[in-house]
Amino acid sequence: MDFCRYFFSGLVFLGCLLSMTAQTSFTVGTYNLEKYNFEETDDFKAKSEKVVESIQHMNADVVGLVEIGTKDSLNYLTGELKKKNVSYPYVEWMPSNDTNLNLAVLSRYPLKQTVHHKKDKYSLNQKMYTLKRGVLETHVQVTDNYTFTVLLTHLKSQVEVRYADQAEIRLKEAQLIREKIIDPMLEKDPKADFILMGDMNDNYNNMPIQTLIGTRTAHPRMVDSRPIEANGDTLPENRTRGRFRSVAWTHFYSTEDSYSRLDYILYSPGMRDQFQAERSEVVVVPNWGTASDHRPIKVSFSVPKPGNKKGKKK
Repeated sequence: MDFCRYFFSGLVFLGCLLSMTAQTSFTVGTYNLEKYNFEETDDFKAKSEKVVESIQHMNADVVGLVEIGTKDSLNYLTGELKKKNVSYPYVEWMPSNDTNLNLAVLSRYPLKQTVHHKKDKYSLNQKMYTLKRGVLETHVQVTDNYTFTVLLTHLKSQVEVRYADQAEIRLKEAQLIREKIIDPMLEKDPKADFILMGDMNDNYNNMPIQTLIGTRTAHPRMVDSRPIEANGDTLPENRTRGRFRSVAWTHFYSTEDSYSRLDYILYSPGMRDQFQAERSEVVVVPNWGTASDHRPIKVSFSVPKPGNKKGKKK
């Protein structure tokens, strides 16, 4: 019996090693769960079932969750996912400075060197404010020879507050993330592989998003993955913005009966050659609004071959 147990365990371990070695691509997604806080109610059960269905349909290797509630809420969600045979053995949860609007990363790959950016401050109207939802930074070990970094965040909503203009707050948050996190990473290694994703609460052409992407020629620009619905539309070879009309919205605002793209996955210039547009999409499930006012998005990247510039261990 002991021999069989150890032999089986050895096979499982060997299988995991071979799987990591053979990995040729990986997917990354983000999803705003609209205040996913566990409750013993029928409404929450229906919401949670649709969230699980959406994540199952997304089938991303690494998932950044926005507006996840308490750690118990996260444990409940991962438990419900396991019932559907959707397993994420590596989980990182970060409490925010804004009630239960927390962040979490679920991963099929090991997470290493995690940092919770929660204490950074910015100045607005001669007062200092803390980055309210923070940034969850974690390094994802896809294979023995390849690691990339995830930066998950949630910028200020478009709801007005009494102490400052909501758009100015969002811009200050974007500037802080760019100056304190993105720029140092690119200055240290212009070819660094990292992804910034989450609910940015603004439109592409507005200054918060342009700040995160990079507006100055002296600074390398992040790349907007712009996933779209896989609804049969022809995918242009270069996906030139404005040259084709495709469905990319991620958020529904019922008050205005309007649809916007507020959720983004931006990737560093070092990952440009790895991006797989044909496997990147806005995730569509029936009755998606039961889960959240947002829709999930996911993108895909190839794993650099060992020996390439990004094939080294990080």
